[in-house]
Amino acid sequence: MKSELIEVSKAKIESGTVMAATHSLKLSQPVMAKQRAQLQSELYLTLFKQRDRRLAPTAEARAPMG
Repeated sequence: MKSELIEVSKAKIESGTVMAATHSLKLSQPVMAKQRAQLQSELYLTLFKQRDRRLAPTAEARAPMG
């Protein structure tokens, strides 16, 4: 697993929005979505759920953050 994949999810959780996370990481939204999907696939976990047109972190995504 690449550390960039973890950084994408961490940035999304810390920034609160996908847009803010893409700006902080200097990535496009499609690249970020692909990396987020790859991480979820590798971990066999759902890290984010769609809620009211926004991505919300699941308990599994927040657990390592403390």
